[in-house]
Amino acid sequence: MKIFKSAFVLILFHMFFSLVQTSAQTPVANQPINAASRYILGDSDEILIKVNILGYVRKPGQYFIPRHTDLVTLISNAGGFVPGADLDKIQLLRQNAEEATNGSSGQKEEHEIKFISIEKYFETGKTSYLPTLRAGDSIVIKQSRGDKIRNFFGVNSVFNVVATLASVALIVDRLRYN
Repeated sequence: MKIFKSAFVLILFHMFFSLVQTSAQTPVANQPINAASRYILGDSDEILIKVNILGYVRKPGQYFIPRHTDLVTLISNAGGFVPGADLDKIQLLRQNAEEATNGSSGQKEEHEIKFISIEKYFETGKTSYLPTLRAGDSIVIKQSRGDKIRNFFGVNSVFNVVATLASVALIVDRLRYN
């Protein structure tokens, strides 16, 4: 009987702590983003924002940058462009401040997608072509169409040369025995 009591107490103890652990891990996905949590105070008491940069840059990832940083500065922080980057159609994905963290919360999600041409900035030097980044922005730099075509034909050109050499060798071999 004493063993059953001990086992019963152990099971109750385990169930209690399992319940506590499960409820402690429940995410709060339906709560909106706190606007203040999108900003961080840097070492020199400057306000930093979190942004993402993906695609054709040397060091893609998440960066904490000073407020009022422009796109060229972010790209410079990410190591610059990788050859083949499309500088004419850079995507800026911006979340509006009212957006919820989870689309299933029943609140209306609002995203804004802008296409930016950095080539225009490089040609004219006008900073009006550069957006000022906001907290939560994501930048996507894709491969240019010309680079895709060069890569496609580059691989095919090697294949074509090998296939042509094999065909010539086969023709020469057959002519030799005829």
